[in-house]
Amino acid sequence: MINILLHFYKNPYIFFNTGQEDTLAERFLIVKKSYIFCLLSSFSILFLLVIFIEMPLNEIYDISILKNLTGNRKAFREANTPWVGFFKIGILGPFIEECLFRLALITKSPFFRLIIFVILADYFSAGLLYNELPLIWYYGILISVFVIIILANSISNQEVLVSTGSQNYNYLCYALTLAFAAAHINNFAPLNWSFIYLYPFFVLPQFVYGVVFSYLAIRYNSILLPFILHASINCTAEIYRLVLQFC
Repeated sequence: MINILLHFYKNPYIFFNTGQEDTLAERFLIVKKSYIFCLLSSFSILFLLVIFIEMPLNEIYDISILKNLTGNRKAFREANTPWVGFFKIGILGPFIEECLFRLALITKSPFFRLIIFVILADYFSAGLLYNELPLIWYYGILISVFVIIILANSISNQEVLVSTGSQNYNYLCYALTLAFAAAHINNFAPLNWSFIYLYPFFVLPQFVYGVVFSYLAIRYNSILLPFILHASINCTAEIYRLVLQFC
């Protein structure tokens, strides 16, 4: 899996729609392998972070970055019922994020890609839509726009990308993968700006996920498989939490 991803990330453009002839069983197998790879890589990275960054920070400066993550998750769970929280983390979150960070890689329309970029900019800057609208309206608008783009892509049935050059497309893939990881730095808020240079290490799991999700999106010209994988990863943690909570 590592060799495939390294080869993919060197030139994402050449992988576009290469899996169109794969059977359902082959697609299930690659999602299964990707799921196992993501979980193992996440656990490995987390272990190294604790040993080489978190523990030294705690011992030398009495600072814990992971403590903020735990606190934010606790606050989220207190603000939502178990099933609402499960839906937001396991279904809604993965769908929104896959549309934000992967849909621009497969849309054939420059106009739709521009719309996605505008939404992304608003998302990162907490702009007009994100900051001014009630969350239910914000998510409703986002879902409606994304569904329209997905349906338009399906209707076009175009098998090659013609709206961007190969090198620009690769840069777009790199940028969106980094943006996906960077968006998760907010999970550790409030940030300690004296150690801001350490936060990219804490979102390395999300960077790896982003590479895998982008690979699936580009290979199959769809966000369906990356969404399924993303939702499966998020739901695994939530199911474990719910089992512990109700047992």
